[in-house]
Amino acid sequence: MITGTAEQKQDIDMLINAISELKRDSPDKNKIKEGLLYLDNSAGVDIRYEIKTVLQKAVDRADKKA
Repeated sequence: MITGTAEQKQDIDMLINAISELKRDSPDKNKIKEGLLYLDNSAGVDIRYEIKTVLQKAVDRADKKA
């Protein structure tokens, strides 16, 4: 269950890392399994909202640096 922002970011990072592995010629099976586990454990979580939040924060940080 996702309870805090640090834990939430770590969990969504597991999913993002798993998806990133799909681009590789030799994907890391363990990272993909972690992504699958995150999806299995996030039945009550709006993953689209989490991804949108992470992406928006990245855009905001980039805007502050510019």
